[in-house]
Amino acid sequence: MVIETAEALRLQGRTPDALRLLRAGSERFPENMTLTVGLVKMLAASLVAAERGEAVRVGEQACQRTNFGNALALDATALAQFRAGQRTQAIETARRALELATRQGLTALAAEIRGSLHRYQADNRP
Repeated sequence: MVIETAEALRLQGRTPDALRLLRAGSERFPENMTLTVGLVKMLAASLVAAERGEAVRVGEQACQRTNFGNALALDATALAQFRAGQRTQAIETARRALELATRQGLTALAAEIRGSLHRYQADNRP
């Protein structure tokens, strides 16, 4: 319900409220990767560099909490890294996410991650 409410707030142009809601949920329930991944993705989409940096930190912490065993957390972290200008790290993290999703038989997620990985690799910005 929190994710849906946050998305509705974002669509209403109330992104700061959506981020507050996701931050609070993620802090209260750190084991809930759905909340954390939602927070990372919303922060990664920000035009504010500090929020994109926060996305990387939150994503990397989530990956560490799951002992790098959650493909969704790895995928969201790769997105955050890419949006923060950390292309090399994003490619490495996306590869790790793809390997994990494939090993776990998550074919739809693996296909999604493969597409993201191709985009990160094709981007030649310095």
